[in-house]
Amino acid sequence: MHKGAIVCSILFLLAISQAYAGKDGKCYALALQGGGDKGAYQVGALAEIVDNSDPAEVQYDIVSGVSIGSINGALLAGYPKGQEQEATDYMEETWKTLTRQNVYKEWPWGGVARGLLFKSSLFDSSPFREYIRGQISPPQRGLLVSATDARTGAEKTWDETVDFETLVRAIDASSSYPGFFEPVQDMDNTTYYDGGTSYSVNIFGAINRCIEMGYDHSQIVVDVIMCTGATFYDKDVSKYRTIPMVLRFLEIERYYDSMELVERAVADFNDVNFRYIVVPTTKLESSIIPMEFHHDQIVSMIEQGRKDAKQVMDLGQGVATKHLLEYHNKKLYHSYTEDYSEFLKQKANL
Repeated sequence: MHKGAIVCSILFLLAISQAYAGKDGKCYALALQGGGDKGAYQVGALAEIVDNSDPAEVQYDIVSGVSIGSINGALLAGYPKGQEQEATDYMEETWKTLTRQNVYKEWPWGGVARGLLFKSSLFDSSPFREYIRGQISPPQRGLLVSATDARTGAEKTWDETVDFETLVRAIDASSSYPGFFEPVQDMDNTTYYDGGTSYSVNIFGAINRCIEMGYDHSQIVVDVIMCTGATFYDKDVSKYRTIPMVLRFLEIERYYDSMELVERAVADFNDVNFRYIVVPTTKLESSIIPMEFHHDQIVSMIEQGRKDAKQVMDLGQGVATKHLLEYHNKKLYHSYTEDYSEFLKQKANL
């Protein structure tokens, strides 16, 4: 490469780093998990963190999002650093006015039956593509959006440097819940769908982006907001029929999948400040269909997100992370039968 081109490349990377760099010498990263309409919980938790933090400490340099987390991440990233309050206000209002009709509809001439037999999904999710174009803006901070290559199973991540149309398609792909919504088939000659199929939360990507910007591990502050959490407890399933048994399977699988990612990230980056990890402490009241968007449920989940985030913040930086990993260790060895909310009550009484 010509020396002049090398110099230009270095200057460009330095400019990007300065644009996203934290004012206090730290890199602030936010990782948002997937979870269908449980994304409302995520918005409530984020709003609580923003409302009750030093504004400089929630000016996230990097936001990573998977599935519904990619939508929330894009909504936040559309605002410049310093406008986190305005962003979360907008996000809450957007969620409270969101309806099923904004996102998907039944196929004409056959509905769900046509989708099952002749289409790649049960529902027509074309309304969603138009809706997100009207809600999100080109990112003004670092943004990572992850989807899954349906052919290879590999994770694919796009960032804020791609053109806006590609980013919109990436968010569509990341949010395409397999079987329910159409996969995206017109990108890179590849079929993409829900990013949560491969990684439900992209903590590693957010941290590595800070490292690429030149930050030491000790200068990185990470907040993680989950949609699926440590809310399952021992149950008698001997009389369960098909649907309850499937739901129980998904509950267990999602818990262990998401907790493994958290556990690995904390172990691999033990000098990083995992400041707040917010997970649902009680089971979120949501629908079987992952994006039903009942208004009352959305409002309830937003409030639950606020409540859980407040509890995490009241404990102090890093404390909830330690509690969550301790709880997970007990679950792994089947030495604890209750859910996380009960575990936290016991910790508070010690």
